Amino acid sequence: TEQGFWKRVIKKAKYKGRAEEFKTVIEDIYYPNLAPDKKVLTVAEKLHQQNIRTGILSNISQKLGDYCAQHQYYAGFEPVILSYRLRIRKPDERIFHYAAEEAGVTQEKAALLDDKKRNVDAARACGWSAAQFDISKTDNPEKDLEAVIELLISC
Repeated sequence: TEQGFWKRVIKKAKYKGRAEEFKTVIEDIYYPNLAPDKKVLTVAEKLHQQNIRTGILSNISQKLGDYCAQHQYYAGFEPVILSYRLRIRKPDERIFHYAAEEAGVTQEKAALLDDKKRNVDAARACGWSAAQFDISKTDNPEKDLEAVIELLISC
């Protein structure tokens, strides 16, 4: 739920003030400064040129999901599966089954690239190819991202 999302975020941030204050700061300051990572978009475009579909499977709050949709951040990705719409989040196996069905592929043809090990493990348990990758922890994001995706595709 939206409330559960904010509760987890506030706990992780170790914020001690009121939840509404925290949400206001995030929504008024953080959201307007968001933008899709150009390196990720470049790699996604290269995949599209190879006729490889890319989608989004995200644990996201409704407000942020709506913000991203409003600003066209999901353009070029299909399917776009946002946890708040389903009320299921990664690593729940049901979201992986739903995502493969929405993409029109078998579990064995689906692949996940995620920054969290528990989500990668869950996807693999569902029969997906999966790899952990955190773009913020690499010196050459585009090249490293392409290498990881190439590995996923070849599986």
